[in-house]
Amino acid sequence: MFLAPSTFDYPRIIMSIGGHVKTGKTHIALSSISPIVYCAFDPQNIKGVVERFVSAGKPIMVRDFAFVGGQPQEFYQGLYGQFLAVVKEVVSWPRGTLVIDTPDELDLLIRMSLYGKDRGVPPMFYETRNAETEALLNILFSSR
Repeated sequence: MFLAPSTFDYPRIIMSIGGHVKTGKTHIALSSISPIVYCAFDPQNIKGVVERFVSAGKPIMVRDFAFVGGQPQEFYQGLYGQFLAVVKEVVSWPRGTLVIDTPDELDLLIRMSLYGKDRGVPPMFYETRNAETEALLNILFSSR
């Protein structure tokens, strides 16, 4: 059976792209459905790549979430709150792409917002972090 283009439902795709440095991970991510919101936890990774797509007319919005250690816990809580607001806005769109680069840095931000530190947190306290990560994934998985 064939569908007319106007009736085709574009499914949601959630994927993780992994690979060595300079193997095209960002290029693949930016090749997805427009508009694209790129949450950059390490903005240095995207220099040059985003400009090529934008100059070709692709709508890409970059949001810088880079952070360094040594800040008060409230700083990390505020930054994580901003990240969640971006995620919730993007998933409300009828179509588009959310790129999170990189999930390891996002996990660090979640830990810093919950505990105020990266090291010395007993494993039994990671239940809170796991629940926060699960809540974020539920937002993503329940979206189009």
